[in-house]
Amino acid sequence: TEATVASMSSKVTSGNPIAGVNADFFTGSIPCGTFINQGTAHKAFTGDGFAAICIDQNKKPYIGKLTSHTCWIGNQRTGGQVAYCTAAAINTTSANATSCGVGEQVIFYTPKYSSSTSGNASAGGYAVQIKPVNGAKLTVGKGQKFEVVSAPSSGSVTIPSDGLVLYGKGSSNGAGVKSLQVGDQINVYLSMQLTDLNGALSMDANHNEGTIQIQNAVGGSMMILCNGNVISTSSSYYDSSNGNPSGDEPRTAVGYTANKIHLILCAVDGRNSGVSNGCTTRMLADIMKALGCVDALNFDGGGSTQFWAGGSIMNNAAKNNGGSARAVANSLFITEIPGATLSASASSLSFATENNATAAKSVTATVTNWRTNVSLSLSGTNADQFALSSTSIAKSATGSGSVTVTYKPTTAG
Repeated sequence: TEATVASMSSKVTSGNPIAGVNADFFTGSIPCGTFINQGTAHKAFTGDGFAAICIDQNKKPYIGKLTSHTCWIGNQRTGGQVAYCTAAAINTTSANATSCGVGEQVIFYTPKYSSSTSGNASAGGYAVQIKPVNGAKLTVGKGQKFEVVSAPSSGSVTIPSDGLVLYGKGSSNGAGVKSLQVGDQINVYLSMQLTDLNGALSMDANHNEGTIQIQNAVGGSMMILCNGNVISTSSSYYDSSNGNPSGDEPRTAVGYTANKIHLILCAVDGRNSGVSNGCTTRMLADIMKALGCVDALNFDGGGSTQFWAGGSIMNNAAKNNGGSARAVANSLFITEIPGATLSASASSLSFATENNATAAKSVTATVTNWRTNVSLSLSGTNADQFALSSTSIAKSATGSGSVTVTYKPTTAG
């Protein structure tokens, strides 16, 4: 369901939200472009023609048009390939894929698509229910394992609340899904390629762990700034199908600096004569360039434009929408992750009641929100009587790690 950006701010779970804007365009409650949240893909299809901003596992942003969304599926039971598609889709219809010229289809349906069935009953092809193995997610850039829990069906298939529906169509992919059996474990690998004016921005390699693992992504109608250059409205890359690009309207955009460290959110109010009439997408690109961006993406504007910060909407969203902030399908937030903490199993070691003690004793220190690799060493008086279980704590997806400090006297006493 749709909600205002202010309402969505209270639902952010990965850190404390600092600022956010409306994202993408939407039809009903469905985002038009790519949507990935905390590593789980909820919508993607190359035929949508939308650009997107993607954030990888190292917090690096990328902006470009989704030109390839490749899926490879292998069957552990047979050791063979079940399906392969360079225009794989998530939560779109087979009819939509067919109309975009995609004959060999691989489509995933999640509970976000519907609470009942995946549809495609009259489209041909076959579908099965699959469920995650060991907490697998439908993610991009990382291989995942699922188990088949229903026999192949050529009709509508109920989407399990704790799983997915895998649909395959075509002489290769349809036959591959049809060959699956209940209990089969399948390896699923999704990769994504974004393309800007200079070619491919990112491509996950082969069918293994990709160098870029997309953690978050939202779509936008067009890339308006590329490598510091404003994209001409005459460019074939420029998408003029959404948002009245040549008119003065409220606008929303996202961009980043050349070092990919600073993410910049922007909202331009409009429809308020004498205060702000809005701007064109060309003017919006000029604004983003002036703010230091090298790449920038246009989000839904008009009545959807909302900029949230400090606990409230900062722009005149109500004026943009004729009296009240509009409920939108999704938003993009910048969050603050809590600082690292260190806890230990004991604060000190005591040998007070042990004469001539020689037995080793240890303290384990556990770290949370550890977001970078950290080297460890011992120093000081009698440091040679202590030992570390590891000389470093590596950054991890969970932001945690531990090291044990062991003390053992060099002589009895």
